[in-house]
Amino acid sequence: MSLDLTNHESNGTWLQEGRYLVTITDFEKITANSGTTGVSYTFEDEAGSQVRGSYWTHNKDGSESKACWKLNALAKAAKLSEKDMKKFDLPMLKGKLVIVSVVPGYSDPKFCEVGESYPPDLKMDLGESKSATPEAKQPINAGPLNDTDDGSVPF
Repeated sequence: MSLDLTNHESNGTWLQEGRYLVTITDFEKITANSGTTGVSYTFEDEAGSQVRGSYWTHNKDGSESKACWKLNALAKAAKLSEKDMKKFDLPMLKGKLVIVSVVPGYSDPKFCEVGESYPPDLKMDLGESKSATPEAKQPINAGPLNDTDDGSVPF
C-alpha cells in the first residue's frame, strides 16, 4: 500500500504557537479519568484553523473546581455580562470572539492548546510565533493547563 504525500505539506488546520483572534465555535463536556469534569471549547480563526482548550469545572465529588479561574478569565475575555457570569452555562461562549495564546500542550508539547485568553479589542501582536528556539516560545507564565484541585494531571 502506498501513500501520496504531495498533498500533506502543511500542519493541516491546527493553529501553531502564537496569539490569534478566534471565534469559539463549539464545545463538548469532558470527564477526566479522575472523575473531574469540565468543558473543551474549539476556537477557530477566520482562515478555519483551530485549537482546543480544556477548562475543568467540577471535582469528582461535584464541588466547583479551583481551576474555574481559567474559565472565568475566558468568560471575561468574551465580555460576558456580570449577570451571565453569575449564572454561567457552557453554551454562552459559543460564537464569542476572543484572542487566545496558543502554547505547547502540557501533557504532550507536540500538540498545541489554549494558554491564556484576552478581550478581542486588546491591542497586541497576533500570529504564529517566529522564535528560533522552542525555549523562547514558552510563555513566562505557562504552567500546568490541565490541573486539578489536588495538583495531579487528570489524564
